[in-house]
Amino acid sequence: MRSPFFVTGAGRGLAAFALIVSVLAAVTGVLIGGAYYLTSAVAHGAREEVVLSGSKEFGSCLGHSPWSCQSVPFDTVEAKFGRHVRPGWTILSAEAEPVAAVSATAQIQVVFEAPSGADVSSWLSLADHVHHQSTAASAPLLEDLGVKSVDGGTDGFTKVFTGQADDHTYVWAYKHL
Repeated sequence: MRSPFFVTGAGRGLAAFALIVSVLAAVTGVLIGGAYYLTSAVAHGAREEVVLSGSKEFGSCLGHSPWSCQSVPFDTVEAKFGRHVRPGWTILSAEAEPVAAVSATAQIQVVFEAPSGADVSSWLSLADHVHHQSTAASAPLLEDLGVKSVDGGTDGFTKVFTGQADDHTYVWAYKHL
């Protein structure tokens, strides 16, 4: 009677073949994974370098989307929009993306607070056809601040909206550069 552990010559050959194939598959997987890792590391490093080298005017940038530069300097905001942020107004956030992932163009956005009734018409003039909207859905950053309705509009890839809340005027402006 044969032992249950008896293996024929063909069985040993098949087992050896399976072992060789699995080792080759593992080695191939490691090589492909390593090549992918190196390629993506080089590509990411190149993008990081582009973002950081092009962002000096945008302040300190971390190199991640969608807004890698999260504290754009005051004078850059004024220069890029061509409008002044007057004394007494407070910039709540100023963000930029030197190399936007989808459009491959730089973009900037700013949210600032002015005293209630402040004249922000120079900022609204960046948009064509300024109109009133009963909700702040067009400007979610203003909606987050408690603004219920906005005035504003767009002009190409520029958007400007303003609204009132808590005795303040809030402005959100966005622009492709």
